[in-house]
Amino acid sequence: MKREVSILFGLSGVGKTTMGRRVIDQETGIYHVSASDLLKAAHSQTGEELRTAQQDRLVENQQVLASALSEWPFPAGTRHILLDAHSVIDNDKVLVDIPVDAIASLKPSRLIFLTDDPAAIATRRLSGDRPRPVRTTSELNEHQERSLTVCRGYSEEMGVSLVVVKSGDLAGFRAALAI
Repeated sequence: MKREVSILFGLSGVGKTTMGRRVIDQETGIYHVSASDLLKAAHSQTGEELRTAQQDRLVENQQVLASALSEWPFPAGTRHILLDAHSVIDNDKVLVDIPVDAIASLKPSRLIFLTDDPAAIATRRLSGDRPRPVRTTSELNEHQERSLTVCRGYSEEMGVSLVVVKSGDLAGFRAALAI
């Protein structure tokens, strides 16, 4: 069964997991998985070990996403995969752009970029249950702009549509998913 793949991009703390869960709670046949979960399974490492890897290793890790996705045990009836991912990763030292070939290998039908006010992202990062880099709102704004620019590059290079949705806009998110 060929499954449609939508990739949901956005900064850590923007609400990708929350939005994904809200959609799958209302729809059947959609499965939400994070690139982090795929990579943790493929590399037998924690999310924090993967995120804080050296720049070259971090990029190398992304190259296994397509094979990890194809080996993931999706439930029967899964027709649409919502993959929660990053176009730029903050490894605590530098921002690392994820190469287009790692994203193209996933054969996405659409790209969605979730955005929010940097102050809201900073607040979520501080109140979350996993370690995330502490950044100023100015740094988060720059990171969000860079991440969106990288996603626009993916869209242009792959010829795949990109929709920008505000965090919390469930109707806009559902429309971007075409469900």
